[in-house]
Amino acid sequence: MEFTTSADGTRIAFERQGSGEPILLVHGTTGSTQSWALVAPFFAERFTVVAMDRRGHGESEAGPSHSLDLEAEDVIAIIEAVSEPVHLVGHSGGARAALAAAPRTDRLRSLVLYEPPIALQHGPADLADRADALIREGNRDAAAEAFLREGAALTDEEISIMRSLPPVWERVTAGIHNAPRDVRTFTAEPVDLDAVRRITVPVLLLVGGEQDAPVYLDGLDEIEEALPNARREEIPGQRHGALGFAPEALAGLVTSFVNETVGEVAAGT
Repeated sequence: MEFTTSADGTRIAFERQGSGEPILLVHGTTGSTQSWALVAPFFAERFTVVAMDRRGHGESEAGPSHSLDLEAEDVIAIIEAVSEPVHLVGHSGGARAALAAAPRTDRLRSLVLYEPPIALQHGPADLADRADALIREGNRDAAAEAFLREGAALTDEEISIMRSLPPVWERVTAGIHNAPRDVRTFTAEPVDLDAVRRITVPVLLLVGGEQDAPVYLDGLDEIEEALPNARREEIPGQRHGALGFAPEALAGLVTSFVNETVGEVAAGT
């Protein structure tokens, strides 16, 4: 594990593997660098894979406060530590952080956003409070299940599979205290469409082919329209959890997009 310091002095952890052009992976709300454990080996065949722990997750410090501005600065700190332009890939809450960081740096080659939560008005209004209460009671299992089902729109079958894999479920429950924080932050800080319009690199918006949850689809059309150079693709047969349930398919879509982007740059188009 390596560390760098964000703009507010918070220590942010990251790790890297493979060789080639750098691809920076930003995990979702209950995750860590380990969220990419099944995807990273596919990327490492082609890229230097850099996975970061968002503030308050894994080995990264929580910092004195939390906001999307601070999360954007954390992402930029990692990009600066890498010292060369990156392909930036964010999932869920990490996609919101990546979207906030993208207009602030000139060191992006491309951007991939897998189901960023843009509009949260359809989620249960009391979910953050209920999750906080369960965590205070020591019932992190129930808090995790409530968030995954009601907030992340996972199916009962997907949650059951995650529960059956102790390392996965331990990682989710260990990071569940970040879920109420993210919900409140993303609700309070709407996407700045003027900033989004300044993102000129190629952008891939990924959604699960079986995804029908408003929390991940509402607002996505406006983001796609605001981005100067974006397209949307579906991950066949998936919803929000392709990192674990279809890692090869996810990695294949991202790699094809990046290869196409690199080809266009090389051709001068």
